[in-house]
Amino acid sequence: MRPRIVTTMKARGRNEVQLCFMTSPAVRTDFALIRMICQNPACLIAADAAPGYGKIMRWMLVFASLSGFFAIALGAWTAHGAAMLLGPEKAGWVRTGVEYQATHSLALLAVGIMMSVRPGRFLGWSGTAFAIGIVLFSGGLYGLALTDFNAFAYATPLGGVALISGWLLLAIYALALDRHAP
Repeated sequence: MRPRIVTTMKARGRNEVQLCFMTSPAVRTDFALIRMICQNPACLIAADAAPGYGKIMRWMLVFASLSGFFAIALGAWTAHGAAMLLGPEKAGWVRTGVEYQATHSLALLAVGIMMSVRPGRFLGWSGTAFAIGIVLFSGGLYGLALTDFNAFAYATPLGGVALISGWLLLAIYALALDRHAP
């Protein structure tokens, strides 16, 4: 099945017109499609994907954006005074959590964008593993540094396994691309 991109445009107050471009199976440049995407990049989100992938893609993009926001906020706090409040060892735990959270937020953002272009089962699982890993790994380190509750120490290795699994699932998705190419 060839991918389809649908966009809705208004022509000077007239009725909405829905445009549908079928990409060709041959590897060639379709200038009308490129022009449409440049004028309205949001049309990629309406790509004709399998049912259910739109919601998954949306939550991945929202989660990645919020995770990136909190990573930057905690990173700024760590750089400008967390060591005085927490001590150098605990500030190092927060710094490690921020580094992994920021890196994997970008990875999750990329997975969400790839879902709009070429969705796949392993891609969805990869994004889910990244999200779980961010919460457990970075959240465990934050909880350990900010509280005296030692149970957070058990969440961190589970989060690390989830992050590693996310990268492995992403590699499996990438290896499967050749088999399903048009």
